[in-house]
Amino acid sequence: MKGTVYVARGLTSGLYKIGVTGNVFGRMVSLRQHGIGEGVELLAAFEGSYRVEHALHRRFSDLLVGERGREWFRDDGRIASWLSGLPSTVRCAVTFPYLPKSSGQRVRLPTIEDVAAAFAVAA
Repeated sequence: MKGTVYVARGLTSGLYKIGVTGNVFGRMVSLRQHGIGEGVELLAAFEGSYRVEHALHRRFSDLLVGERGREWFRDDGRIASWLSGLPSTVRCAVTFPYLPKSSGQRVRLPTIEDVAAAFAVAA
């Protein structure tokens, strides 16, 4: 599958998720609400495929956090270092906060325009 390889970080756990999707915005919203029970911060997104995703998973395989699935990694500094070496045009910092539905509170989610603007500022 051709799509977008993304790197996100859990706001509570600090764990990194490396995945691929056809819709980064939709995936971030889904992750923070249904996937992990914590907010996430999108850190990078670039054109790629499962092949690229799997290569990154192999690169950081010793950092895998097994109880979180096959795409979540702790960081010993190597992931952050790799991220900082990416072109600024693919790096960003967009937060997707989490609030349990039972809290009754509302939270403003980033819009697609917010995500696009984050990449435009990075460029």
